[in-house]
Amino acid sequence: MLTLKNFLAVEKISFFDETDKGKALKLMVELASADGRVEAPDELYNAVVEREEIYSTGIGFGIALPHARTASVKRITIALGVFRNGINYGSMDDNPVRIIVLIAVPEFDQDLYIRVLSRVLGFLKKERENILKAAKPEDIITLAAQY
Repeated sequence: MLTLKNFLAVEKISFFDETDKGKALKLMVELASADGRVEAPDELYNAVVEREEIYSTGIGFGIALPHARTASVKRITIALGVFRNGINYGSMDDNPVRIIVLIAVPEFDQDLYIRVLSRVLGFLKKERENILKAAKPEDIITLAAQY
């Protein structure tokens, strides 16, 4: 069964004090790339930034979902960052972003990407407050196992 636990690991979750959007996106790419699923982190970062220049992935409610499909991604991966101080992200509702979930997808995995995105959205919608209250990555993994 497809669950977020298949794509999100403890090592892909972190808590940050960063308040700059560009630096936050760089941190998220580094987090997503730590296990070797992304061969060229700079390529992923550039793809994420290009996407942000077209339209902000800040969906509101303190959440942003930057995403990119690129050949440098070997297997779909998700990284989740909790930004304690909030980021002026240019979100739809102009509220600071406190949760960023980066989804990195191989170029050929569009169908899987859509299914994972749907699960991520459901997870964030129901667990946003619990994610913000989490003390450690394991707490978030426990929440994600249900989705």
